[in-house]
Amino acid sequence: MGIQPLELDTLPVSTSLDLALDAQQCFQTLSTFAHGLLAGFALWQCIVVYSLSEPNRSFSDFVDHYSNLAQSAASLYYVLIVICTVSVFDRYDVAKINIDYLRHLVTLQSAAVVAIVYVAALVVNLITISTDDKLGLYQYNATYWQDPVEAEMTLNQWKKLNLSRAILVIFGWFVVSVWPGTDLLAESVRSGSSLKAKTSSHGNVLR
Repeated sequence: MGIQPLELDTLPVSTSLDLALDAQQCFQTLSTFAHGLLAGFALWQCIVVYSLSEPNRSFSDFVDHYSNLAQSAASLYYVLIVICTVSVFDRYDVAKINIDYLRHLVTLQSAAVVAIVYVAALVVNLITISTDDKLGLYQYNATYWQDPVEAEMTLNQWKKLNLSRAILVIFGWFVVSVWPGTDLLAESVRSGSSLKAKTSSHGNVLR
């Protein structure tokens, strides 16, 4: 028996659209892990902050212990929040905003509100960066915290923002975990491709 020639017509055809959809699926799978990692890290970091803020601990004691973690935590927050923000933008296809979309968003009838949640978390994270830098540089330059009154006010404000950031990302993770399969961008691409294929086939029939 001879070797049967491989017919090209029997090979599966992979288009650039298929590649884009596969890449989108992989990204959403990885981003789902990022949502959980961000929420867990935020909870752990808040526990650390408030454990170091016990009444019997002084301001300098808190800064001495937390300064080693400050900049690393801020960087990890930033990377994960950006990934999660892009992820929810894709999941709810915010590029296709219309009146109905906005109405459901404003009245909290759509889970797409999670996009606003992550944008808010990103804004809060950017606000806290300067204080995170000062905390991280405390062991090298303590002049940022010379005024005890101003230092206490700055730290209290930072703790409130830090708690707000944690609440936002944990709420965002909860919404995403309830509807983990939502991917309106992929659905929109598939529907657009199907419509294009139908139009093309209809045009061929008319010819």
